[in-house]
Amino acid sequence: MRALLPAVLSPLLFGCVVGEDAKSIGRFEVQAELVESCGQDTYLAAPEAYGFQVFLRRSGGSSLLWDDGSNRLLYDLDATSGAFGGSTMIQVDLRNAPQDLTAYGLEPEDFLDGDPFDEETPADDTTPPCVIQRVARVEGVLDETTSAAGTTIRGFEGTLSYRYDATDSSDCSDFLELPVPLASSLPCEVRYALDAAAKR
Repeated sequence: MRALLPAVLSPLLFGCVVGEDAKSIGRFEVQAELVESCGQDTYLAAPEAYGFQVFLRRSGGSSLLWDDGSNRLLYDLDATSGAFGGSTMIQVDLRNAPQDLTAYGLEPEDFLDGDPFDEETPADDTTPPCVIQRVARVEGVLDETTSAAGTTIRGFEGTLSYRYDATDSSDCSDFLELPVPLASSLPCEVRYALDAAAKR
């Protein structure tokens, strides 16, 4: 997976405040299968499948803390149905802020082959920005069983999606015409089906 997908446009909700009543649900092995992409010959190309672990905690009966080792995110939780979900959003100006890409661990010349970040041919002052907005969303339902011994979470199913679009004042057409284009078109969405099992 290219760095732009998880790094430059990753959720920024670190260090969520979780109440003292937060209770562990468990650690889960998650398998993600690609069901929609922004084009497999593009910069936003995504792998067909990958796996990761996530640690879940329940807080206050209506919140779920998702901790995958990189992000700690607080999602809404329906205590009755076990449904949970939430989204985060970030914007990056790809044309006028190459230093932002470097700060996120990317080299602009690797991304754009030097064209429109070529310092020898800077963009004209009248060139509109190319601000990409990414909305990351997780939705799922806990697989709960209740017995005399209590409630057990066997896993969950859901989706993980990344929707990319240019803001209204942006023109990103040149980014779609590069030898390795940003995406096949904008807006576009990378979406995975998630299947998680409790880690024993």
